[in-house]
Amino acid sequence: MAGIELSKRQQGVVGAALTVFSWLFLAAAVLGFFFELGRFLDYFSNVLLPLVTAAVLATMLKPF
Repeated sequence: MAGIELSKRQQGVVGAALTVFSWLFLAAAVLGFFFELGRFLDYFSNVLLPLVTAAVLATMLKPF
């Protein structure tokens, strides 16, 4: 790309397109993370539920 010169308008269009692509990629990554987190919690809910219950009870009974 050494010999390509872009006008100011073309630079603005390319910059806007890269910005939109970046935001879409970031949104897809965040949604994918939460989707995988949901699958993880669903798969390990039988193990995590007693641990969370114990943590809540321990926090509530700590002063005693």
